[in-house]
Amino acid sequence: MFWLLLVFVAVSLVGVKVSTSGTADYLSIPHTQAIKGFFILVVFFSHFNSYMTLETAWDERYIRIFWFIGQAMVTMFMFYSGYGVMESIKRKGAAYVRHIPQKRVLSTLFKFDCAVLLYVILAFAVGTKLTAGQILLSLIGWDSVGNSNWYIFVILVLYLLTYLAFRVFPPQNHWCSVILFSIALGVVIGVTRRYDLRPSYWYDTALCYAFGMVYSLAKPRIERTVNRHILIWLAALLGCAVLFVLYRRHGLWDLVANVFFSAAVVLFTMRVTVCNRALIWCGEHLFEVYILQRIPMIVFKKIGFFNPLTFLLSLAITVGLTFVFGRLTDTAWKKIAKQAS
Repeated sequence: MFWLLLVFVAVSLVGVKVSTSGTADYLSIPHTQAIKGFFILVVFFSHFNSYMTLETAWDERYIRIFWFIGQAMVTMFMFYSGYGVMESIKRKGAAYVRHIPQKRVLSTLFKFDCAVLLYVILAFAVGTKLTAGQILLSLIGWDSVGNSNWYIFVILVLYLLTYLAFRVFPPQNHWCSVILFSIALGVVIGVTRRYDLRPSYWYDTALCYAFGMVYSLAKPRIERTVNRHILIWLAALLGCAVLFVLYRRHGLWDLVANVFFSAAVVLFTMRVTVCNRALIWCGEHLFEVYILQRIPMIVFKKIGFFNPLTFLLSLAITVGLTFVFGRLTDTAWKKIAKQAS
């Protein structure tokens, strides 16, 4: 598996372009899709590891890499979501905010529940016992029937908090709304930590969503400062990277460490452009790749066929499922939304 990881990193470098003056489109859709595509495949590796049995010393070193990265592998999903929502609000104003429950929350929940249904069918097929309560709670992401769930639940909560915060203030008062959102998010995280409602990995990347919103508002000032000289850019990049490593290594709050990680990636992409078409495709189909990837892994683990070859087969099956699932659910949701409007 260690060698597969090296191959993946090498292939990801295909099409990379380096700029010495700053990349103007580092937050454009194709570029961010490529970054998301890279990290969703890192998540694929991580999920595969949870089904794998360690056999060699290389495997142990390989697992340590993922242990150190931790939840940082999903920080860019949060950052780009917060940034994208804020950019949409800046362009479309109150009209966009009003449609967040339908276009962000309900559409995501619909596709998620379709995937949950697949996992329920798979669970019965392989003989996994499920309770009615488990199935019902899995429909909102609070529980799981074998699928990944925490990220979906958290992103739905973030969308709802965004909707509520931006309904309080007029659309043009962006900073006030972001501050209110951040306070509300802090309260939710604090209550979750205080009463131990969920493990820390459920919320330790949530601040990256808020950071994405703040970055959207402060972007011109940040770019003017960072791109003033390449040494300033390099110092900022290394500073964020070092702070992430220090926070992770010394067991400090991952809430803060993950923000530094996302900041380091954003700074990196200012001057390094990823143009890999395969990664862009994965980023465009992020939800499907994320939610469906455990299906082949569960099947292969059940039949006792689990090795590096299984990784490639699981990836191929996930890509196939993504094509079918994406088209069917997109078509179904468009019909539902059309009838509801």
